[in-house]
Amino acid sequence: MKKNIWIWVSIVLSVITVGIIIISIFNHMELQKYKEAYTLNDQELVCNIHEQTIDDLSSQLSSAQNELKSAQANKIDTVINDITYMLETFYTIDDTHPSSDRYAKLKDYVTKEYESYISNLTSVSTEYRQSIDIQDTFYSKLTDTEARVLMFCTISMESEKWGSVTQPNVYEIEAQYNSELQKWQVASIKVGEGISFQDFKTA
Repeated sequence: MKKNIWIWVSIVLSVITVGIIIISIFNHMELQKYKEAYTLNDQELVCNIHEQTIDDLSSQLSSAQNELKSAQANKIDTVINDITYMLETFYTIDDTHPSSDRYAKLKDYVTKEYESYISNLTSVSTEYRQSIDIQDTFYSKLTDTEARVLMFCTISMESEKWGSVTQPNVYEIEAQYNSELQKWQVASIKVGEGISFQDFKTA
């Protein structure tokens, strides 16, 4: 009787042992599949979903930081100073401000879309002297990253061919903030006709 009991006990233990071995083998195989799913040529692969989430969050953070910088920078004095520098640099031509130097000084103060236009205008050599006198400036905030500036100016030109010429003008300038350069850039300029005088503040 005892002999039979030990036989059954041995059989049960053998079955349990085999079961444990089978389960271990199965788990090992699943683990290998999991590793292979995230490993290629011994290089760990980052989960695409996690990677996309990280990229999205980084982009949102960068965008939020840029908007914050733009909101802080969209003040009358800051905008007017950058736009004034752009206009004075563009229109001032004399012995100490040769026309050939203008583009290098201007390129950070115009948008990429407007840069080629400015480049073409400043690439032509001139044989005259020119200056600008800004009398009045007005400002209108459009968004945190966009503003409109109205400037009443007088352009004076002297040359041997034409003599002295003085021309009053009104400029309406669309400006955009570049958070990377931390500068307000000219996106477009309207001269004279078609200018709207609404929603401006005195600068």
